[in-house]
Amino acid sequence: MTRVQHSPHETAVLGMLRGRTSRSPIPMPTLATALGLPTRDIQLIVKHLVEQHHEPIGSTCARGAAGYFEIRTAEDLACAERDLRHRALSCLRRLARLKAATPDEILGQLRLALTEDPA
Repeated sequence: MTRVQHSPHETAVLGMLRGRTSRSPIPMPTLATALGLPTRDIQLIVKHLVEQHHEPIGSTCARGAAGYFEIRTAEDLACAERDLRHRALSCLRRLARLKAATPDEILGQLRLALTEDPA
């Protein structure tokens, strides 16, 4: 089995997330300051870690507890899923309004796009 090679920034982000749960996420500004990176870079690193390296990283936008965490329990997974679902539905509704379409119409178009381009 080949060990995944992470970049120094990826390794640093993973190190900062170690031990963080959905009940104690690390806020984005804290991560950015500690690593000396812009918040957008942190977002892109986390996206890459999840999508390309299959790292179990969740996030939450809950008031007073927003940030990133390791997904280690069913509770962590449920929190991450809830947050992603909320954001996805919000984006779907907004896109439907912009295109004067229904969310179902947009969802149908997205289904087609997913089957054409699985990446």
